[in-house]
Amino acid sequence: MLSFDEYENGKKIKEDTTGLTCKSIKIPFIIGKDTIDYTFNDCKEAIFSEKDSVYKITFAGKLDKDTFKLVIAYSNGAESYKRFLGNANYSLRTVICTPNNEVKIKLNTLTPILAYTLPFDIENTGSSYSIGSYCILGMENVDTWHTKFKVKHYYIINLKIE
Repeated sequence: MLSFDEYENGKKIKEDTTGLTCKSIKIPFIIGKDTIDYTFNDCKEAIFSEKDSVYKITFAGKLDKDTFKLVIAYSNGAESYKRFLGNANYSLRTVICTPNNEVKIKLNTLTPILAYTLPFDIENTGSSYSIGSYCILGMENVDTWHTKFKVKHYYIINLKIE
């Protein structure tokens, strides 16, 4: 299950946790004189089968003017979309940097996995360097990125496996 946070100047300004709750709804269909209830669960596409050894989620996106459209595709092919404000200076990056991009997630724990963020500056011997793709952010808690690296605006994508 996924949630999305938006930070601006070190403060979390938006939190979208709608993806953290699964709910089933019954949709009645009338066929002839009979009514049949179809049960729809909005998390069905995100179910990990016990017989699978890997569950794959693919994230991709496209910038259109000032909006980044994030596409999320699950192993069974279902897609969902999320829109973030941004521009060509922003980049989608992993929060946890590991060899081969393999990440182990603790069960029942909300874990930041991706960020859509501006580059940030680091100071080194009196000079400032703009960093766009290094893993240095992942070494710190996402709540401290503004304090430590002066990242002005960013989005965090969190994953929770139950």
